[in-house]
Amino acid sequence: MKNRFSAIFSLSVLMLLLSDVCVWGAVPANYYQSIDGTSGATMKARLKELVKNHRLISSYSDLPSYFEKTDTITKQLSSGDYGLCWWDMYSDKPVLVSIRFGANMNREHCFPKSWWGGSESAPAYIDLFHMYPAEANANQAKLNWPLGEVEAATFDNGSVKVGRAIPEHRTSADKVFEPSDEYKGDFARTYMYMVTCYGDYSWNSNYMWMLSSENSQYLSLSKYAVDMLLEWNKLDPVSQKELDRNEVVYGIQGNRNPFIDHPEFADYIWGEKAGTPYEDTSVEINKQLFSPVKDQPVEFDDIALGDTETTVLKVRGQDLTGNINLRIYMGDKDDFRFRKYTSASAYTLVDYVSLAPSQVNADNGYNLVVEFTPTELGDRTARVLVSGDGIQGSFGISLKGYAGEMPTLTAPVALEATEITADTYQAQWEPVHGEEVDYYVITRTRYKGAQVVTEEITAEAPGVTIEDFAGSDYETYTVKSCRLKQYSPESNVVTVAHSGAIDGIMGDDYRDAYFVPEEGGVSVVCTRGEITVGIYDVSGRLIVTQGVHNGSFIPLSSGSYIATSDVAEPVKIMVK
Repeated sequence: MKNRFSAIFSLSVLMLLLSDVCVWGAVPANYYQSIDGTSGATMKARLKELVKNHRLISSYSDLPSYFEKTDTITKQLSSGDYGLCWWDMYSDKPVLVSIRFGANMNREHCFPKSWWGGSESAPAYIDLFHMYPAEANANQAKLNWPLGEVEAATFDNGSVKVGRAIPEHRTSADKVFEPSDEYKGDFARTYMYMVTCYGDYSWNSNYMWMLSSENSQYLSLSKYAVDMLLEWNKLDPVSQKELDRNEVVYGIQGNRNPFIDHPEFADYIWGEKAGTPYEDTSVEINKQLFSPVKDQPVEFDDIALGDTETTVLKVRGQDLTGNINLRIYMGDKDDFRFRKYTSASAYTLVDYVSLAPSQVNADNGYNLVVEFTPTELGDRTARVLVSGDGIQGSFGISLKGYAGEMPTLTAPVALEATEITADTYQAQWEPVHGEEVDYYVITRTRYKGAQVVTEEITAEAPGVTIEDFAGSDYETYTVKSCRLKQYSPESNVVTVAHSGAIDGIMGDDYRDAYFVPEEGGVSVVCTRGEITVGIYDVSGRLIVTQGVHNGSFIPLSSGSYIATSDVAEPVKIMVK
């Protein structure tokens, strides 16, 4: 279904081949050897072991530099000229790769991060197999809705739709997200990869629309999701785009999407062949180094001069009998070092390591930690020579980093929330004029009875839609900017209630306060400075009066109270 792109894509492939990006070959021999003879839960578990221990990319903020290798296409612009654009599965609108991410393009978690709680430390947060460039308006409309086919659209840009699902795809979700027909298979195989690689995650019970945990051995898909994804997997076969992207990501992360290499695996796990052992007639035993691969780029997050960044280089093989040797050489070689561990926590920095066959042949291979400590500003590069008795000949891989000036960042100004509904609102802030930032971090604090839950959300441009507001009595948010992994001070606090923002901006002449009951007392949340608080029992007797500030805790026995302050209306609180 992707024929209309074939001619244009050929030009993009040619440009890649002429660049420093290596397009790797076919599936390595024996990569799927452990899958032979399995099906159902066993096959899914074996695939998980095969793909889960992949190398992490440098950072979320660096995703555009990876997208330049995985998701570009030459398109005709409105001017009639041709230009290298982002290969966007969310919109046909041509956006040149020279345009910064933020207002026009977003780094999109195809499999919504809120489904696992949004943790930025989780490998899924930056797994390239579900990270795609996406047009900003389409990405905002998608939110974290499940996949499905749309019956009545509330958003339709000609490529994707968001709206009420057809009856067969309806769940408790208000809406579904429907990709265009030419990419439905891409999305299906992405979701199959995610529930295979990360099936042991603790999923948010509010977003189980496509997921089912009925089988305790591995995460499964709900019935409608299985039926739909299997159908999409067949109706939109694997395209050259997916094959090429799979090879590039394999070169970066050291793992593959099995459902692109073998789309038939889906039938053996969820479909009609779930009880039939899979037979791979191509399996043959031979010695092989799976990772790293020739010309693989090892890229570090952009950092400030004076900082140090680390990443992991996966070294994994099969049936090797000799050592694998790695040596840093050429270019800015003094800026890069391997960690050679002498104990669980102690290590020395070296430019040469020799790994034993037992380390490389292990199921998960060997995680070689590489440090980047730049000595000068700008792009920093070096090479690693891979050789040894365990392989024939030798090959090189590249090390790449960037050092910028240490930034001085000013706290953004958080603005009053807008577009408040029962379940969502738009958090807003004013960026600091003239300061370059990579992205923003919104600290969201949710108050529900005695519970206080804090989470961090990233955004590339001022303004982000906050979801699941219905699960909170009220919320607060602050914002800070990030540049080269350095953070600005926190902004002022904005408070959002279901009736709207509660005087959330901390001005010099205005303050507000509210009370969060906790076990053994009550915490005070106020905007700035000291305020006077009074606590009354149910008989109207004043039992506490004192000056407090933001974060103060007032000890109280269990019971009902009336809390007052000189900047807020009286409220009833219950202390456990």
